[in-house]
Amino acid sequence: MKKTRAIGLLLSFTFGISVVSIPLSQALPTKFQKELSLATKSSFGKPVKLAITNCKSVLKNRKYVETCSYESFTVTVKSFEFNDLSGWPEGTPTFNVDVVMENYSKKITTGLDVGSMLKCSNSRQYSPFYSGGIDPQSLLPQSRDEGIVKMSFPEDVTLETCKDPIIWLALFSGGASLSDSKRIADIKKKKFAAFAYIEIPQSSLKTN
Repeated sequence: MKKTRAIGLLLSFTFGISVVSIPLSQALPTKFQKELSLATKSSFGKPVKLAITNCKSVLKNRKYVETCSYESFTVTVKSFEFNDLSGWPEGTPTFNVDVVMENYSKKITTGLDVGSMLKCSNSRQYSPFYSGGIDPQSLLPQSRDEGIVKMSFPEDVTLETCKDPIIWLALFSGGASLSDSKRIADIKKKKFAAFAYIEIPQSSLKTN
């Protein structure tokens, strides 16, 4: 009698255990996703204040520490549209990026990094730049320029294979590095953007 009761208690205990689901491990973020997380999302027609960094070492409590101040390089992307098939290799689509740039620095000449301006989440190369308009890489201090930047997507993707196309806004010189998370956080605290991006609708990649 005791043995039968013990078996009954064991069965009751066993079947009373609830099943706990264990969540599946999530994939690590890609390099592209990490870059976007460090950047400021923007949109067409909206000005973006990219930070020009001015850093110097100063002696404080018998130690040299780096202090930084920031000046604004303001960019407004007005539009993005198909241009023609004059890129290289022959027949490669080129696009017009209509930009307004304002360099508020007192001393630093800089501009936009054209090579990284058009990106896909699956591209690994820089974009070729075809000077069919302004050269946005070298804007003098205290000056303004606007016009069309004619360029194509990186050569390792096609318009059919390009995933998550964006316009990436980063300074050609004088800006932050993607590896310097501390500097990027400081830039954001000062209400500037270290980098910015604008999502391109897939419909804008049509060439007809």
